[in-house]
Amino acid sequence: MRILDEIRPLAFLNAIPDGIVVLDSTFRILYQNATHEDIFGRHVGRKCKDAYECGQVICDRCPLECALEDGERHVSTRRIHHPNGDRYVEIAASTIRNSWGRVVAGVELVRDITERVHAEQARERLLEREKNSRTEAENALRHRDALMETGADELKAATLAVSFQLQGLARAAGGES
Repeated sequence: MRILDEIRPLAFLNAIPDGIVVLDSTFRILYQNATHEDIFGRHVGRKCKDAYECGQVICDRCPLECALEDGERHVSTRRIHHPNGDRYVEIAASTIRNSWGRVVAGVELVRDITERVHAEQARERLLEREKNSRTEAENALRHRDALMETGADELKAATLAVSFQLQGLARAAGGES
């Protein structure tokens, strides 16, 4: 327990690898941990729309708005424009209540899922390529089968023609003897 007494709460929050942001009920940022600042820049005292670049007072499908309305935990995924390239984040929002049970703020845990999204996109591209390759192979097999069927029919017709000619020759040769 002594170690926990020595850890400052903000140092603890800054050690977490996910972004943490605390907002009041008007969506003004009260606190950001270091990870959140790394992802979005420093926005303490400003509205969350500035950090998430949604251009509105409240972003569409805002998980914090939903959490403040019903007191439940809400999660959403967002694509964020970042100077080092677009990033994808998962935002989980919950409410913070005071000792009387009244909602006084909200907290969002922001996890960078860019690598996972890129892996899923690569997987989808591979599946699409595999599907296209399979379709091409199936078409090639159908084309081969059609050619073989046509070839077999032509071979059968040629064999019949040769057979008739041989029979005719045999009759002609038999008639001359």
